[in-house]
Amino acid sequence: PPFAGLPTPRRCALPALGWQTRQSRSVADRAAPNPSAPPVPGGDQVALDPGAIPAVTIDAVTIEPVTIETVTIEPVTIEPVTIEPVTSEPVTGPRPAWPAVVLGRAARWASYAVLGAAAWILILTTLPRLAGWQPTVITGHSMEPTIDRGDVIVVRPAPASAFVPGAVITFDDPNRPGRLITHRVVAVRADGRLTTRGDHNHDADPAPVAVAAVHGRAVLRVPFAGRPVMWAIDRRWLPLALTAAAVVAAVRTAFGTDRRPGRRRRRLADPPGQLAP
Repeated sequence: PPFAGLPTPRRCALPALGWQTRQSRSVADRAAPNPSAPPVPGGDQVALDPGAIPAVTIDAVTIEPVTIETVTIEPVTIEPVTIEPVTSEPVTGPRPAWPAVVLGRAARWASYAVLGAAAWILILTTLPRLAGWQPTVITGHSMEPTIDRGDVIVVRPAPASAFVPGAVITFDDPNRPGRLITHRVVAVRADGRLTTRGDHNHDADPAPVAVAAVHGRAVLRVPFAGRPVMWAIDRRWLPLALTAAAVVAAVRTAFGTDRRPGRRRRRLADPPGQLAP
């Protein structure tokens, strides 16, 4: 160490050594005593030898310059894109002959007629039930020619005063429970019971009919509405199948895809658009 062998002072005051700012004095100047400084009370005056303090060498630091290369950003050129318009032209085929046109329209109108008749029959046989009336299919020939076999009659409940001679009524069969009979009233007995007879029969029914057994008076007749029921009873499957096929064909013709000959169809030609390079 540079101060080895020197006595350690008991007190060291900076003003006594006369130190100045470190930035303005060198190491040798700091070691020289200041004659104008007052002595340290109770301390020994020590003379510092400047040669005893080794010089501190600070190596020079060389800072190499940094070169920043210039980056050149080239502009991007966006070429305009031209979209060509798509042209649509109607595609038509050759016109069919007029018989095909007439048959196609006739088939469509026939399907409308079939569906309309079926809807009308369905309305006449189902809506009366909402009012308490009773649709009945005629399965016999006793009322011909007034009411044919396969017709549907609608029976309305009525009081006993409505069961007068000439009225067509529906009542329970006294000989076969669960079976209904529709005949015409020909007389009213003194005890209130009714004498009936079918229009096709020569003789009156042997058993009089009590008013309590009468379901009502016939007020509406729907011809042919019950024919499918009669075909099923008679096991005539061919007309039943033909009727079902006609209804299905009518539905397909009326509500299916329009396939009428002679009707022009147009569609849009969709060629892909071409982009300009």
